[in-house]
Amino acid sequence: MDNDKPKLNIQREDVAPCRVKLTVELPVERVAKVYNASVASFNRQAPVKGFRPGKIPQKLLMSRFGESIANHTKGELLQAGIEEAIEQSGLEPETRPAIENEDGLRVLPGESFVFAVSFDIAPEFTLPEYKGIEVARAAGDVSDDSVSEWIDNWLQRQSHYAKVERPAAEGDLLKASYKAVIAEGDEAPPATAKFYVDAEDSWLPLRDPELLPGAKDLLIGSVAGDEKDVEITFPEDHGEARLAGRTLTYHISVSEVHGMEKPELDDELAQKVGMESAEEIRNRVRENLGVEHKREQDRVIREQIIQALTANLDLPLPPTMLNRTVGSAMQRLREQAQRDGTSPEDMQKNHEQLLARANQQAREELVRFYVLNRIAEIEDIKVDPADLDQALEMFANMEQVTPKVVLRRLRDSGRLNQLLLNLREAKTIDRLVELAKVTEAVGE
Repeated sequence: MDNDKPKLNIQREDVAPCRVKLTVELPVERVAKVYNASVASFNRQAPVKGFRPGKIPQKLLMSRFGESIANHTKGELLQAGIEEAIEQSGLEPETRPAIENEDGLRVLPGESFVFAVSFDIAPEFTLPEYKGIEVARAAGDVSDDSVSEWIDNWLQRQSHYAKVERPAAEGDLLKASYKAVIAEGDEAPPATAKFYVDAEDSWLPLRDPELLPGAKDLLIGSVAGDEKDVEITFPEDHGEARLAGRTLTYHISVSEVHGMEKPELDDELAQKVGMESAEEIRNRVRENLGVEHKREQDRVIREQIIQALTANLDLPLPPTMLNRTVGSAMQRLREQAQRDGTSPEDMQKNHEQLLARANQQAREELVRFYVLNRIAEIEDIKVDPADLDQALEMFANMEQVTPKVVLRRLRDSGRLNQLLLNLREAKTIDRLVELAKVTEAVGE
């Protein structure tokens, strides 16, 4: 702010928690100076036929451009006045300042210019003690059972069906031909659904979901060469409308039984996946599980620290930012509900519950932000170029582009500032972990 300019006349009003209104008055001489400068600018630039730039008679200039001159002056006064008022008041807006009744404001020579502007500010609060927070880390030993369980699940994924000479069991796959009896006069399903009633050498799984409802229980125990006549009842909500609720008699001929075969963990299998031995696989699995355990415990510790800092804080929150954050949380909840298969009708029914959850999430998010921001200021934590470069490199590898492309996309979308805030928050939590008292809890 220009120290030669007189201080503005400012009145502050707290219109809501974390939201202020500043009524600002610019003195007559300031208004006159800016107004005269606007007049001179229009005189030089306004196209008036018959007059050279700067030589337009005052009366003609005002008759044609008086309103434009006043609006230009108002814009200049507002821009400078808001900046100076915020600086003079010592406030840091959390949201863009909103001018009240901007269209109704008028600039009149010989009078002061008064306007009001409102914006959110950060909450004032007492920061809890953040050094030496006590947190517990679960024991890091990886049990033999955990290794065996992981390997067993992996072997299950390597399993495949193979022909077997035994009675069919649940989970098997039957190679079979089947044909339903459609009584004369009954409506047959369309050609697109023919596989429900007639197939040669097709596959019938003896597991859910079933192709033919109830076939699993009816065909368990079958062997190759069996022929059976069975009744199949389709449920009322079956996807093929012409079969829904109908009971049909089927003739089923079983030609082969295929069972799931799970490979054994041995050196031969290990070599197929690029390792020397089964023991190397076990050691690698143990090592990876240890890394995953440490990563998970790092996350748990970080969440314990955040919980300890924010659990008992009831902060007033900036209303505009809160509404904006609630909206983002609500959008995330709706998207998750859609992924979970929730219908629009059910989402509408549960609107109040979703809104309550969105409010809770938004409040937790903002409290977390303001607490960590205060700690970052105290600890002088900043994001340096190396931090940004590392993040850009990571995103570039994920998106298969160069870091420069990632940076341009972030700038164009307006998400660069959010990335910088996220990086600063992560560094702040790292610092809190360094300052914490971490003990190792005994694992179950």
